[in-house]
Amino acid sequence: MVLLEEDMANRHTKRKPQRFWDVFAIYYSKEDNCWIAHSVRTDQFGTGDCIVDALVDGMKAVDQVVALAQRKPNVKIFCDAPAEIQQIARKAKRLPDEVFEIAHKKLYGEWPKDLEVEFKPQEFHCFSSKRFCEEIPA
Repeated sequence: MVLLEEDMANRHTKRKPQRFWDVFAIYYSKEDNCWIAHSVRTDQFGTGDCIVDALVDGMKAVDQVVALAQRKPNVKIFCDAPAEIQQIARKAKRLPDEVFEIAHKKLYGEWPKDLEVEFKPQEFHCFSSKRFCEEIPA
């Protein structure tokens, strides 16, 4: 196997992917008339007419920050959400893992586009997502 000079130089400096975890505080905003999924560790948020759409939008926002940070090292991924959001996440009901998994599949195009999913809680509870992990390429 022949290594190019550039590969040899990068061989020792290549970093392993980092593990990234986050949790979303999910709540209904009467003022905005929509669901909001707010990332606890990155202070990014998404909105939607239903819980799943808000979660998909929030995960998309986090993905965009991670992608930008990979291109521009001066961009910080982690920025804690305000104390109010942290408190919502701590006190919220845990969203069933299956709802999070559906949102994850929708985000990455693994859910059928012709199959809509809408979960309607009987009351406007606050929810928190499961703690999810992703790999951030080095």
